[in-house]
Amino acid sequence: MDRIEQIAKSHWLPNESDAEHADRVEAATNEAHFFFTAATTRQLDAHRQTMNDIRYHHGSPAWRREKAAADRLWDESTFPARELFFVTFEELLSTGEVSERLSLMWDELLPAKVIPLHTVPVGYFDQQAMVARIMAAE
Repeated sequence: MDRIEQIAKSHWLPNESDAEHADRVEAATNEAHFFFTAATTRQLDAHRQTMNDIRYHHGSPAWRREKAAADRLWDESTFPARELFFVTFEELLSTGEVSERLSLMWDELLPAKVIPLHTVPVGYFDQQAMVARIMAAE
């Protein structure tokens, strides 16, 4: 069971039908995804550009190395937004809306405030520290 399913399973409303719950889960997923997409446009553009740059070497060892590096950078650079996605998804299922506090957290991740990927200091994407910051803000 993935993380979305685990969160969704624990947020049933009283007397909610399977169809109603599925609709609520889909709406919450879509809204949380909207925030994630807005916050990760620069990272997605950088990843797509890298994949475009290496497309002519598809399948070669160099292509595999560069793709792995691009995928790793994507995972690291989108980690805060990914964690916030799950917090947002859960809040939407719990309350039906995104709180002002959570909205401000998303604002901090918007591209205008995101550190350019080529200037990210080593250790910036320390996942444990980011999770701690996100959880502390709850």
